[in-house]
Amino acid sequence: MSRTIAITSGKGGTGKTTLAVSLAAQLAALGHRTCIFDADLGTANVNIMLGINPQADIGDVVKGSAAVRDIIIQDPAGIDIIPGSSGVEEVANLGAKRLASLVTSFDAAGAYDFYLFDTGAGISRRVLAFCLAAAEVVLVITDEPTSLTDAYALLKVLTKHQYGGRIRVVINRCPDLEAAKKVYRRFRVAVDFYLGLPLEPLGVLFQDRAVPASMQQQRPFIELFPKSKAADCIRLMARRLSDGGREPATAESIVAFWNHYASFCRLPLELAARGAKEEAHRGEEVVAERQIYLLDLEAFAAENSNE
Repeated sequence: MSRTIAITSGKGGTGKTTLAVSLAAQLAALGHRTCIFDADLGTANVNIMLGINPQADIGDVVKGSAAVRDIIIQDPAGIDIIPGSSGVEEVANLGAKRLASLVTSFDAAGAYDFYLFDTGAGISRRVLAFCLAAAEVVLVITDEPTSLTDAYALLKVLTKHQYGGRIRVVINRCPDLEAAKKVYRRFRVAVDFYLGLPLEPLGVLFQDRAVPASMQQQRPFIELFPKSKAADCIRLMARRLSDGGREPATAESIVAFWNHYASFCRLPLELAARGAKEEAHRGEEVVAERQIYLLDLEAFAAENSNE
């Protein structure tokens, strides 16, 4: 079955799209059929990142003027791209018949091992619906206080709506592993204490000049700079995602995804996470007061060391 993964963050500027594109490229390099869906309304970050100018997007599929297979762009890195644009907004308003037609079009486009949804940032209704509909969430954070508090607020809302999928965290733009451990520990303590939500570290993406250099050339950094530290990090994350073997790919998961997405968009979702930032800030105080160290730092260091 296809694995549906929402790659998201609490705020913009965390490097979410850069991570999504290189992760997709590495999954494809490992032999997985991989599709990345640009779900960031209006900004088309994936298109910009890869220097592509799509002639059609999901909005054309919604209108019935194109099929999903017609709008897929095949990138030289081995990944398929589905431009989302404003069409993502329109999906939420489809009637049952037109939604069924959209789902059928995805079914006919073929099965992928991985669907990566590059969501918008923040806690909008659309971002929340993408996360709730996906079987897995990859949450990208940095050491910036606003990144941590906004990511915590997003998790609080997902918890409120009883998200039951797997949530993994990527710590981006870290100078070294010690800094990454400190950021993750601070974040994890607040999440464990206030939300009781199970998190897993997917990996660390170190600061690396290869990343901005690849953005200027509009190609994945793992393709242009395969020997860089950042590329090593992506390879490790991709191996972790692909662990557990490979099941025969079917379209069943993506069909369920869109049905769930449309359903969540129509629900009166509670977007306000009252007290979220205050709770996140108290993460360090909780450690001092309760002396609870919920993260095994040695294990984390071993997991994130390049093999």
